[in-house]
Amino acid sequence: MKNRVVIFSLFLFTNIFSQTGVLPQFSELKGIENKNGNTYLFYRLYEDTTWGEDYFLLKNDIYKFDLSTGVDSLLFTDRAGWDENGTDFHHVDDYDFWNSDVNKYIFGGTSGDFYPYTYIKRFDYLGSLFYQWRGGVDNISISKQDDSLIYVGCSANDLAGQNPFRTVKSTDGGYNWQIVSDSLEFIEVMPDDDQTFFCFNNNYYTYHYDGRLYKTTDGGNNFFLVDTLKDEWDTNDEEIRFDKNHDYVYRIFNSLHFGYIFSVSSQRGNLYTWETKFSSSSKFYVSIDDSVSGTIYLANGKQILYSTDYGNSFNLFRTLERNIVGIYKKPNSDILYAATKYNIYEINSDTILVIKSLPIPENILSLYPLATGNKWIFNEYGYSYDPFSKSALRITTREVLQDTVAPNGKQYYLLKDETRFGGYFLERVDSLEGKVYRYDESLNSSGYEYVTDDLLAEVGDTVSSFRMGYGKGIFTIVLDKTTFNKWNLKKSKLVFVNYSFIHPPVYSLTQDIGLDSVYYYYDFGEGWVILKGCIINGIVYGDTTVVSVDDTKPSVVNSFGLEQNYPNPFNPTTKISWQSPVGSWQTLKVYDILGNEISTIVNEYKPAGEYEVEFDATDLPSGVYFYQLKAGNFIKTNKMILLK
Repeated sequence: MKNRVVIFSLFLFTNIFSQTGVLPQFSELKGIENKNGNTYLFYRLYEDTTWGEDYFLLKNDIYKFDLSTGVDSLLFTDRAGWDENGTDFHHVDDYDFWNSDVNKYIFGGTSGDFYPYTYIKRFDYLGSLFYQWRGGVDNISISKQDDSLIYVGCSANDLAGQNPFRTVKSTDGGYNWQIVSDSLEFIEVMPDDDQTFFCFNNNYYTYHYDGRLYKTTDGGNNFFLVDTLKDEWDTNDEEIRFDKNHDYVYRIFNSLHFGYIFSVSSQRGNLYTWETKFSSSSKFYVSIDDSVSGTIYLANGKQILYSTDYGNSFNLFRTLERNIVGIYKKPNSDILYAATKYNIYEINSDTILVIKSLPIPENILSLYPLATGNKWIFNEYGYSYDPFSKSALRITTREVLQDTVAPNGKQYYLLKDETRFGGYFLERVDSLEGKVYRYDESLNSSGYEYVTDDLLAEVGDTVSSFRMGYGKGIFTIVLDKTTFNKWNLKKSKLVFVNYSFIHPPVYSLTQDIGLDSVYYYYDFGEGWVILKGCIINGIVYGDTTVVSVDDTKPSVVNSFGLEQNYPNPFNPTTKISWQSPVGSWQTLKVYDILGNEISTIVNEYKPAGEYEVEFDATDLPSGVYFYQLKAGNFIKTNKMILLK
């Protein structure tokens, strides 16, 4: 939750010129039990759509999923839009329910356009509502002892950034509000004492923000410091949870220096009682089992961990295929609910069951387009270093010949592949799993097929797949996500390294194009398979001629251009090409990921023409580097990967 106006605004203005969108995916999962013991899950559906440079719409709506009936419905709209008239957005940052009644709620957030305001509203929209310029709502909590008492954590100010308020409360059920603190922002109230609650220091506009944790035991008249751990950054990503035994208090927050922190107090959150129990560089999700004291579930990446000793130790509960975006532990049961981008799961000690799923977007499946008639033409380069250095160039093709049903009863496409790792293959794309499968009748225990690509994998993921190399049952790592820039196209591209037992080949897949490059090496040589053209669903891209043609006519350069280096990734050398339509002083430099200059390859006047140089990174460590061309007023920077 905890959305911020500045975050959404920045996201908006950095994406309105993008031609790519995100189709619906789950981005959050929470849950409650009503008085009858029925479970309600609350999930967000994130989606963004862009049409040219004129219209942009981002959605992060919140839905209510009644597990007793299987019916889900829209609860809150959460949207940001841009059109020719400007921006307009309405965000729901947090919400709470009276007595676990899903029909009686209070919610708050930010709404407006270039002049946003903070709002808090009841389910019946009655009474006086609270509005203030600039800011947002982070946390809303209704007292368990007196449901007329509501606390809200805000970060709001007037238009000039003055008169801040960070904690407000209502004593009449949300009709009228009063400021409790202008510097300490409310996080959560104790379940057994509504005069005791926690805040963090968020007086950002007076430059005294440090994120440290404070507590009050008299309803906000007096505050005292209880945790000196600070983040010194306006993340506003603070959560407090309570154990069934209310002596134990759990704090989850994001620190600029330490990452995401899970700390525990065994004495109601008092000073000198906090201990860090878990930390991670990436965001994790926590759910407390309200029915069993000391029981905590924590999802980090693909793993779900659990603790039965108040976080002193964690054990592995389950590992899912995809990164988790939210969890909810149902009390008085062994059931845990978890959400990934495209599935919501019900998990118990024996089974993992998908209870709701979203279709995998077509733009992801198009990373590997299989259709009869699709054809790819490659320039295949080979270099051998022993006993004498020599090179070779040939043109090779891959082509989808037809569709067919294999003996296992599944439909595949027959491919003829002339590249180094080629042959005749039967392959299919599973639209429910987002995986590419290849038929192999020797695999009796695997449905006669194995995974060649996992199209849903994200950068850094390790997946069990094999596309090329020296044996099946190998693992693959997603190395990078970059952009394919050829033929006036800008397409999303994933780079994989396929770890065989000796020399791991690197290859890449591009949306709507498919396999566009392979780099491989062996003991005394290396090679590249580079896409020169293709025919996809009847559309021709690039050069699809399959024979070499001598052309003695000089090429005419009409525009500046800096090509992607090849090979990429490379080890240890790569070639960089560019062109200039006019003569000018030109520089070509290489920088590391921190912006430090590594090498100046070119620094001279050059006439109009096409150029290519070789960059040798023998003395550099593996990593991401950038090369930048300056020619007259033309400046362009590309990324390259050194993989040793």
